[in-house]
Amino acid sequence: MNKLLNVALVCLPIGFASGWLAKPSNDSKIVKSTPIAASVQESEPKKKLPRPGSLSPSQKARKQPTMGSSFTINGDSADELSPEMKKMVEDAKNSQMDMMSKSVAGKFDLRIASMVAKLGLDAAQESALRAFFDGQLKKIDPSLMMAGGSPEKYAEMAAALRGDGLKEFMADQLDEKQLEEFDALEKWKHENKVESAALKNLAKLQQTLDLSDSQKDEIFGLYVENAKQKLDNQSDSSFVSEAMMSSMGVSMDLEEMGLESVMEMPEMTGGEMDQATMMQFMKDSRQKKIDQKVKKLSPILNENQLSQYRKSLENKGSAMNMIIQNVEGASSN
Repeated sequence: MNKLLNVALVCLPIGFASGWLAKPSNDSKIVKSTPIAASVQESEPKKKLPRPGSLSPSQKARKQPTMGSSFTINGDSADELSPEMKKMVEDAKNSQMDMMSKSVAGKFDLRIASMVAKLGLDAAQESALRAFFDGQLKKIDPSLMMAGGSPEKYAEMAAALRGDGLKEFMADQLDEKQLEEFDALEKWKHENKVESAALKNLAKLQQTLDLSDSQKDEIFGLYVENAKQKLDNQSDSSFVSEAMMSSMGVSMDLEEMGLESVMEMPEMTGGEMDQATMMQFMKDSRQKKIDQKVKKLSPILNENQLSQYRKSLENKGSAMNMIIQNVEGASSN
């Protein structure tokens, strides 16, 4: 998952993101990913732009800002901010980091409590279990979501959040029956997650289409397979991002918002993508996904239902539509 989602995590609401994307390309600046960034942009006086032809050689040589550019506030780098503003930014970031860490620790506590109850763990086994999750918690760095990180770091955090290696760690602590119960519990959790995702997607579809019982059964089966594939193929960065969003109490349905295409944005670690290219990529990717979804249900739905389904998909994505309208509106001015 690319860094745009990481920015969205700390720059909610999405309206701020659309405002950022809609800035004219001549003087557009990427805004620092903090929850106070939007208010900072409104409160600080606007700087007078130089007349055409008055730029210094160094300014003329400066590249257009891209998705990979360093974050600034009104054109000022973090080093140029006042001490008071630096403190506000740092305090806001630390507050979010603390909130995420506490939420993850709380979820670990719930998982421990569930295992103690369902596996019948004694005090020594529970102590070993807590030691394992204490170690995992130390590997989780919420600040990764603010600045991005290496694939290796995302992999380490994903493994820690999932609790990879727990069975091996507890192997000499659990008896044979408890190990079997552990496997059954993990299998149940996975199946429950798959079924919940499939039911959620079916419920959304039923809000748009009148389905027969046989259609419901077929589509549910299809959605179960889709959910399995999505879970099995989920990237580490995607898993970490979703977990961190959840820890902040943020539930973002990217499909409903029309932002699935944003998640496929090429990482701008070494290249550049101008505004027009970026917007076209997002439009094309979104249309491709709509076509794929309609094609998957074409053997099950009749022509009228398929037409309704396509229209419903095209009408979804208020966040994406807002971003596109703002950008294209700004470009035409």
